[in-house]
This record gives sequence, C-alpha cells and structure tokens, in this order.
Amino acid sequence: WRPFGERLILIVRRRSSNLIIAPGPHWTSDLSDVPTSPFSDTNLAYAAHCYPEMVDPSEKDPRAVWTERFGFLAETYPIIVSEWGYHPSYGQDGFATGTLKGYARPFMNFMETRGLSWIAFQYCPGGQPTMMELDWTTPTEFGAFVKESLARKRL
Repeated sequence: WRPFGERLILIVRRRSSNLIIAPGPHWTSDLSDVPTSPFSDTNLAYAAHCYPEMVDPSEKDPRAVWTERFGFLAETYPIIVSEWGYHPSYGQDGFATGTLKGYARPFMNFMETRGLSWIAFQYCPGGQPTMMELDWTTPTEFGAFVKESLARKRL
C-alpha cells in the first residue's frame, strides 16, 4: 500500500499543498505500521475507520485492539477517525452490528481520552450505519448518541 500511496501523494502535491488525509490498509482499520513506514509527506493526517465487527470481544478487549491498530499513534501523528458507527440490528453480514453500551460509549471514551478527532458515518438514511431514520427527522439510536456527544463538545 505504501508505495502506491506515495505516488498518489506526489500527484496531489503537484496541484495542492492542502492537508491530505491518508488511509491505511484493511479498510483503513490498521495503522500499526505507520511508525516503521510513515508516508514521507508531513502535511497529512492518518485516517482510521472502526466498526464493531472489527474486533471479536470474546477474543480480546476492544480497547486493546483499537490501541494496537491506531490509538497509540495519537501521541506522535495526527489521527482522525474518519468513519465509525454502529447499528443495533442490521444483520446484513453483521456489518456495523453493535450496541450503545458495548461499542459506542466505550469507543467514544477511547477517542476522547486520546484526543482523537472523529467523523461519524453516516447521516443519510437508508445506509449502514445511519444516524437518521427514513423520515429524515428521527435520529436512530446511533444518531442520538452522536448528537449527545457533539453537544458535550460545544464551547
């Protein structure tokens, strides 16, 4: 992944000096190789994605996995969790199936204690996981949690 990413960075740099958000392998869920193989460009932030199914809690504490994959980088590199979310009952191949207590609150606490910036996925109804019901008015459980979390961040 890294050589291809370096070529893409060079292409972007021909036209722009803007901040680049750089993903990693495994659906951007594992940035553990960044310290030994970082991108050469320094005007970038690394992106991490995290969903409930990325960790089997019966095998390992999710917080330990999040730390191993990207959390430890927050002390050295700019990190943004550019996708995260859950739905309590999707059932489509188990994607994003989680709970407020078992995933969302622990993950929010994890991000807050490490000072990670985040973007919740997704606002548009009908996708997975979504923050809005199909009426575009009613928040899902996930949407209500995101709204509550953002309200706590107000200055």
